[in-house]
Amino acid sequence: MNKIKIPKRFKLFGQTIKVVFDNKVGELDEAKGLAEYRKSQITIQPASNDNCITDEMIEETFFHELIHWILYKLNEDKLRSNEKFVSEVSQLLHQVFQTMEY
Repeated sequence: MNKIKIPKRFKLFGQTIKVVFDNKVGELDEAKGLAEYRKSQITIQPASNDNCITDEMIEETFFHELIHWILYKLNEDKLRSNEKFVSEVSQLLHQVFQTMEY
């Protein structure tokens, strides 16, 4: 499998979205990531000796929060708040990136 690189930033509809790692994310209902629209960022819980977060979980979290951001930019609030939908689409997208061959 390919190792996916987590970007430092990317653009959606011309808006730059930062990706940051912060240990405090895990303090919020055991979340692994947040789509922070007012801050224009995705915040991800980093792996550490104190938690059981793997590189794959970080990748999956990035894609999950990316889907939240995409749906936010498309004004799809009902889909954006549907965690089952977001999780399934993000897992499929993650699998595509994990298994691409060049």
